[in-house]
Amino acid sequence: YQHSVMIANISSHAAEEIGADPLLTRVGAYYHDIGKTVSPLDFTENNAGGNILDKMNPYDAVNRIKEHLEVGIRLAKANKLPLIVQDFIRQHHGTSRISFLYETAKKDDPTLTDDSFFRYPGPKPVRKEVSILMLADSVEAAVRSMEIKDATSIREMVNKIVNAKLMDGQLTESNLTFAEIEKVKESFIFTLDSLYHSR
Repeated sequence: YQHSVMIANISSHAAEEIGADPLLTRVGAYYHDIGKTVSPLDFTENNAGGNILDKMNPYDAVNRIKEHLEVGIRLAKANKLPLIVQDFIRQHHGTSRISFLYETAKKDDPTLTDDSFFRYPGPKPVRKEVSILMLADSVEAAVRSMEIKDATSIREMVNKIVNAKLMDGQLTESNLTFAEIEKVKESFIFTLDSLYHSR
């Protein structure tokens, strides 16, 4: 819940900055992870320390993580959520790699080079609002895990995450321009710095 509220704030502010629909972005953020409500303790954001995935083999853990998309869509359909909201559930990871489990699997098998099993099924986001959510989701998780959350560190992390998504081709279906991506990054930095600013 807290994660979804945080993502809603971060992403809706960024959507407003580029003239996208902030209300749609906020609603999509509230529902994007509903698939995790069926087994919430499997996911890091619902735990103070480690979680069950840390004890599983990486292939089983990947299946468990990917499952939250399928479960989310089933819940969305059962509760008659609009198709436009279902897009946030289905597309918010695009075809991104679940890197920490891929790296774990590579330690077990150094010959592993094909990462296709360790990628989300997609599709990649096509709406600006879903693209912003995907970026905000990754950025928020990364910043939350940082020990030092000053403006410089936040800026570096936001740039690193957004650039990685660009390099991985996750925004190729999106109609976000480079100028809009820069505005989105600046909005993320401002909002996150405001949230974590020491008083």
